[in-house]
Amino acid sequence: MGSAQGRKSIFITGGASGIGAQTGRHFARKGWFVGLFDIDEAGLKQTANAIGEANCMTGILDVRHSDDWSVAIDAFGQATGGKM
Repeated sequence: MGSAQGRKSIFITGGASGIGAQTGRHFARKGWFVGLFDIDEAGLKQTANAIGEANCMTGILDVRHSDDWSVAIDAFGQATGGKM
């Protein structure tokens, strides 16, 4: 898992593919720390590899389950020092 180190950060659902992955790549190129969340672990790994693992974190999130949201938001908050 990467570190936000004072950078702007963004939390992205659907980050394993499509628009979510492209959005993550876009913001990472601009120097942002990217939180990629999805149910597709393999896709998250692929996107994280493309972005560079120092520039992002990944986590499992099924947007239909409120418990998943709590875990994901807490993890991202820890990685960004409470900034989201």
